[in-house]
Amino acid sequence: MDVTAVLLAGSAGERMYPLCGVDDDAMFNDDANAKTSASNVPPTPKCLLPLAGSTPLALLIAAVKTAGLPNANIKVLAAPEIYPQISAYMQTNNPTIEITKLTVECGGSADALRQVKREKKVDPSHSILLLSSDLVLENASTLVGLVETHRSVCNDKKDSISLLFADFGHEDGDGVPVKESKKSKLGFLAREDEDIEFVGLAVKGGPMENDNLCAVSNPVKRLLLKVSRAEIDETEENVGDTPKLEIPKELVRAAIRNPQSSLSLRTDLVDLHAYVISPWVWGNLISCQPFETLQSIQHDIIPLLTKQQLSGFDVETSESCSIAPEEFTVAAHVLPRSAILALRVCTVPNYLHACKEAVTHSIRRPALHPSSLPSTFGRLEGTVHAKDNALFLEGAEKGSGGACKNSTVGKNSKIGSKCKINNCMIMDNVTIANGVTLQNSIISDGVTIEDGCNLNDCQVAPAVLVAAKTKVNGETLV
Repeated sequence: MDVTAVLLAGSAGERMYPLCGVDDDAMFNDDANAKTSASNVPPTPKCLLPLAGSTPLALLIAAVKTAGLPNANIKVLAAPEIYPQISAYMQTNNPTIEITKLTVECGGSADALRQVKREKKVDPSHSILLLSSDLVLENASTLVGLVETHRSVCNDKKDSISLLFADFGHEDGDGVPVKESKKSKLGFLAREDEDIEFVGLAVKGGPMENDNLCAVSNPVKRLLLKVSRAEIDETEENVGDTPKLEIPKELVRAAIRNPQSSLSLRTDLVDLHAYVISPWVWGNLISCQPFETLQSIQHDIIPLLTKQQLSGFDVETSESCSIAPEEFTVAAHVLPRSAILALRVCTVPNYLHACKEAVTHSIRRPALHPSSLPSTFGRLEGTVHAKDNALFLEGAEKGSGGACKNSTVGKNSKIGSKCKINNCMIMDNVTIANGVTLQNSIISDGVTIEDGCNLNDCQVAPAVLVAAKTKVNGETLV
């Protein structure tokens, strides 16, 4: 099975304002001046945000190469509004990798693959490894495991798509699962409501986890159900009642076809938007009627395949789409619950968590299976303060007294004396005066923070001046 990796940069990252893109309120403001100002701000793609001296896109390309794919088998697709920035970045850092500008009509990942087919960017016999460009993977072995899971199912029976899930569950000292609302206080990453899903997996015997990241998901798990909690909350029939998840009987029957099989219902799994897609799906199915209007792989194509996999498509559909009307599989590759970092930089909390963990894991590498590939992070540039878990990039300076812990300080940024900084991302050319306290905050390029400020859980837009003695909590400063 030959594979081509397609890295999709579909948006700047509106959920990460003011670090990326523009404020939705500004874009839809009736004030013409506000609209003009917002539209003139060039969005910084989330995949190009600084991360431990690199970027999510660079780290992802490194992971794909480490997993064994050459440059010729790596394609980057970028939305029109961020194509200039990504193109310039690729020309400087990976000039031999092909980058394609998506059309303005492209409404989602399925549309992007139709353009790939239309423009013959990928060999039609190849499976596509579709990756969101904001995906951060500490170890390329996760991609090897996903591809091998897909390959194993293809050898056994017809596979359609294989999904990569990360286990975001955590337990307290007594083994009790930690609620999302309490995770942040315990140092874990808490998911937003819209990112929580009910995932139903058919599992045939064996353990649920395998610490060998390169190995086929053992046992191979069949995805039977994938519904977001928000979707259940919005179900019209459940208004005013406690939301209920309804599991069709046919799914239960499918899960227990084999006496050793069972249906596992999980809420601790996160779809990492990493998919291996068979040629008959990306090359035929999504481009034929009645599916040619479906725009998203995640929201449209995966639910369609999950629903139809047990019976296959009817003869009429199969003939029009040039596919066999037989049963197929939607497979799930689940990463073990471990110390390895695997998440998307698609929200501000995710980004801040990734910045901290990238430095942490570069200093103290987690114990992995002997067959695992080398870490994607490699050796960090700049000066590492292992005791404080802090990274100072070229030209960064800190005054006397105070402390800087669990943080990254960007190039040519200056920190005054007696400052207390914890769990922060400070980008390039930032000036921080004396006696400043920063906690759980992100400071963008060119910001100046004057004496005695105290910022907690804040995001500061580029080139902002924060006046002396400013004290704010949970604010966005623009």
